[in-house]
Amino acid sequence: MTYRRRLLSAMLATIWTFACAGSTSTSGSAAPTAEPTQGTVTRTDAGCTLTGVAGPVKAGYITLTAVNKTSAAAGFDMGRIAEPNTFQDFATYIEKDKQSAAAGQASLGHPAYFTDVFRVQLQPSKTGELYGSVRQGTYAIACFGQTPSGMRPTALVGPIQVQ
Repeated sequence: MTYRRRLLSAMLATIWTFACAGSTSTSGSAAPTAEPTQGTVTRTDAGCTLTGVAGPVKAGYITLTAVNKTSAAAGFDMGRIAEPNTFQDFATYIEKDKQSAAAGQASLGHPAYFTDVFRVQLQPSKTGELYGSVRQGTYAIACFGQTPSGMRPTALVGPIQVQ
């Protein structure tokens, strides 16, 4: 019987240690926290805007408020534009995809050089957070909306420089 009690006590102590370890820790091992909201990306019927992002952004985590002011679902994809490609290259690509949508053709999808993508999708008239990890480079946000060909990119905002 004493063996069982010792085994049970050891098991409970182990469980208790693991259960409480993260909740009272003040060391740097806690999950990373996002910077305060660093800007706002808004989709309207007229297009997409980015406000509040001034100058280079620090590498790490970024949080943008995403606002859908339309009567349809909207999406926001933020990603890094891998060199040697540029923001203008991606803007041209988005324009081609918009033309493809207008012609009723299939989406081009994201180009291979648009990497480290994180996204948020919002219902009509809703607000959310576009949150993710960013590293040094040039970023852009592709804004998506409903088209006759389905959910497609409708605008591009940026560039956002990360140092």
